[in-house]
Amino acid sequence: MPDIPEYITVVCSTCHARFHPPSKHAGKTVICPDCGVMIPVPTIDEVLAEIEATRRSYPTPEEVGDYSVSAPAEIAKPSTRYFEVRAEIKREPLPPPTPRWFLIDGVFTYPWHCDAILRWIFLSCGFAAVGVIPTLAVVLTGSSGIGTWLVMVFMALPMIWLLVWTGSYAVSCCLRVLEDTAAGNQRVLEWPDPYWRDWAGQFFYIIYLACLASAPGYAIDRLLGGVPGFSGLATAASVWIVFPVCLLSSVTSISPWMPLSWPIVRSLVTCWWCWLAFYYESALLGAMWLGPLVFGLGLVCWPDESGQVLGATWLGPLVLFFGLRLAPVLTMLLHGPLLAAVCLIYARLLGRVAWHIGTKMPQPVETEPGEPE
Repeated sequence: MPDIPEYITVVCSTCHARFHPPSKHAGKTVICPDCGVMIPVPTIDEVLAEIEATRRSYPTPEEVGDYSVSAPAEIAKPSTRYFEVRAEIKREPLPPPTPRWFLIDGVFTYPWHCDAILRWIFLSCGFAAVGVIPTLAVVLTGSSGIGTWLVMVFMALPMIWLLVWTGSYAVSCCLRVLEDTAAGNQRVLEWPDPYWRDWAGQFFYIIYLACLASAPGYAIDRLLGGVPGFSGLATAASVWIVFPVCLLSSVTSISPWMPLSWPIVRSLVTCWWCWLAFYYESALLGAMWLGPLVFGLGLVCWPDESGQVLGATWLGPLVLFFGLRLAPVLTMLLHGPLLAAVCLIYARLLGRVAWHIGTKMPQPVETEPGEPE
């Protein structure tokens, strides 16, 4: 005979709440604590009968039988071939060593490497569109007049957006080339994501560095008072000399708003020959970019029958074939791929300078935990 329980389990028939009144309330009615309905409590005999029925539902030891320990299951050994394959997948090739002539080898042909040619094509199309569209509008409407001004006003916002988008993408790509080249990589490991809002911040930051770099030259121009033949020359020379120093300083310093860092400034003395070669090659790049542009648009001009200057070009055969009015347009069309190549080459060249400066800096000594530094 089972023992009488101290509490009896009761389930409300209305709200299905489960509560446990004391056994002294057996055979009586109690109030449900949740809904307040009067619920009858089973008698002691009903409770004992339910407990006995539950016990009889369990199997007896005779029904269960004797326990025996079975043989351990065989565990299949993993194939070593699987781990070899995984090791081959995880194995990453080491970057090739930087060439001995690091300021020449692989620099001037970089825009046409397999990992950069697609970006060169995108930048070429963007720069060509930025130059061709306004030039074509001026050529077709005339160099002056109300028509030209109406076209310029109508195309102002689209041209500003195209200029910002193209410049932002160019700056983002060049910064990736600069950083990966400075790390000793021959290829860019990760190109910019297609989010132009992230590029725009970098674009305006580069403009900020260019303004800082031009400040000393602008001050010299103001002091000279506009000497004939030298107007703007000091400003251009200041950007050419100071801008790469400011750019490397902002990349290597803790805060990007620091225009100069001591390691980069010190490298102007410790790695003077490297900087001298960089400035010489960057001057050649500037000549490659500005020479055809200036010569094509401003040095050689042909007037029309009324004496108005229509434009100029360094592409004589194309002028004879397409006509004189489209000469500036053709010049700007070919200027886009040239400017895109100059930007990528400049970033590659400056990245090689940064890599060389990094190899000359003292490396931190790694110490084991617990050892004095």
